[in-house]
Amino acid sequence: MVYSGRHSVSAAGGLRPRWVRPTEPSQDAVNELAGALSSPRAFAAILVTRGVDSPQSAAHFLNPSISSLHDPFLLPDMDKAVDRILRALRDGERMMVFGDYDVDGITAVFLLTSYLRELGGEVHHVIPHRLRDGYGLSSKGVNCAKKLGATLIVTVDNGIGAIDEVALAKSMGIDVIVADHHEPGVRIPEASAVIDPKRADSSYPFVDLAGVGVAYKLVQALLDRAGRGVSRDLNEDLDVVALGTIADVVPLTGENRIFTKLGLRAIESSKKPGLEALKELSGLSRRRIESEHVAFILAPRINAAGRMGDSDSGIRLLFSQGTEEARAIAEGLEDDNARRRQVDEETLHQAVGKLEKAYGTEIPPGIVLWSRRWHPGVLGIVASRLAEKYRRPAVLISVEGETARGSCRSVEGFDVYGALSRCKEHLTGYGGHSHAAGITLNKSELEQFRDAFMPLVDERLRSIDVTPKLYLDYELHLSEVSENLAQLLGQLAPFGVGNPEPVFLTSNVQVLDRSVVGAGSHLRLSVKQGSFFADCIGFNLAHLEKEIACADGDVSLAHIPWLSTWQGRTRLQLRLKDVKGP
Repeated sequence: MVYSGRHSVSAAGGLRPRWVRPTEPSQDAVNELAGALSSPRAFAAILVTRGVDSPQSAAHFLNPSISSLHDPFLLPDMDKAVDRILRALRDGERMMVFGDYDVDGITAVFLLTSYLRELGGEVHHVIPHRLRDGYGLSSKGVNCAKKLGATLIVTVDNGIGAIDEVALAKSMGIDVIVADHHEPGVRIPEASAVIDPKRADSSYPFVDLAGVGVAYKLVQALLDRAGRGVSRDLNEDLDVVALGTIADVVPLTGENRIFTKLGLRAIESSKKPGLEALKELSGLSRRRIESEHVAFILAPRINAAGRMGDSDSGIRLLFSQGTEEARAIAEGLEDDNARRRQVDEETLHQAVGKLEKAYGTEIPPGIVLWSRRWHPGVLGIVASRLAEKYRRPAVLISVEGETARGSCRSVEGFDVYGALSRCKEHLTGYGGHSHAAGITLNKSELEQFRDAFMPLVDERLRSIDVTPKLYLDYELHLSEVSENLAQLLGQLAPFGVGNPEPVFLTSNVQVLDRSVVGAGSHLRLSVKQGSFFADCIGFNLAHLEKEIACADGDVSLAHIPWLSTWQGRTRLQLRLKDVKGP
């Protein structure tokens, strides 16, 4: 059966965003902060709307410092974990660090393993194979520790759900320390220590650490208690902490802002051969590194090996010592990433074809598709692209033999994990959170799962607006646009979840000139408001040129003031996010 519910949308996709206009901040708070910082009111207003409403909090936000990190011993079970690891170091026990195949997991494994070795420990690290082993500590991983002769396993970026696996390890005489950041279930493993800022009994002041952030806190606590020095400063490894934190798309606030703000500068100056080789091959050598460079250039290359099957390449890159070795591994990651992108595009093309064949010009509220031809490593990426394009939850499933494995991606307002829990009778396993999840099921249950999942999407989408939203931070007159403002806005970086790049609204603007540039992809405008003028560039917004030409009267701009450098010349421009007619 092909489900056909209400609220179908055109298969063409491409919905225009709905502008969400700014809430006016307290003028007293804005004026006070602008005076204290000697800054434009627009800059102070952005800070106030983000909860940075005093000179003291602004100083911490704009100039984050390692000294502002919280005491790692505030994390639950940190004392127990440190005592158990120090005993293993003292008694010469063999340890195994067990991670995950994504960038967060790989960087967490590198950080903890390298410092345990610095402290004299005999440590083996294990990164599971995405396709053969799946996510998290498994019985196979426990048996691997047994074969290695390890008496202590430390999980990083996983383990909070490993109830049975920890019990198995204990039955074999192996202690387990869990260092994770994912949401715990009703029960937590009966391990020697369970470090997780999201534990219900945790009093840790910041809950949104990435897996590598938790690993950093564990190392920080170990070095504090070890009573002996190591050959390098922990701050030298903020480069890998920033990599994992940004790649895991956690909120870039609190401690994560400290890690990433300082870590991005550490990536620029990093002497790790692997990172130097990766920067060189990806065109980032001797450039200022921003969060988007990590998210869209560096992290996908490290992730590519794991997605295509061999996650060992990522960890070997970080551990590489010589230039030639690092270059060879980085070149392999480049090849993996190129192959991954090709497979992405092929899978997306096939998925769209299946949609059109099954539903014609209209698609139902949710997308559930499967194929024997699809590589499991790219399902999440393609599901995300489908969810973004059609503004519908998307589930893509790869079938191999009698087993099917899928990735689910959602839209704002729809809890895909909750929906999976309501049709779990058709699944052999599932996990994740409200926006992204993974599933396994028998091939024989595919149609039943689809037919149970679709009505749940339909029911929820009746009450939510799936139109993409463009959030505007502050209404700005062109008279307030200046180089000083553009420079100050750069201090708000790094941008990401929890700290998006601020977008300004400027209304009642007259368009003096318009053109399409960049091989027909980009939009260039010259605009006027009163006696003030501005040049605008809208990357990949050329499709708006005709709409602007037909507009009867002034337009409104959603934009970001920025300093554009081209061929050695820097000038002030408005970087457009959208343009609307009167």
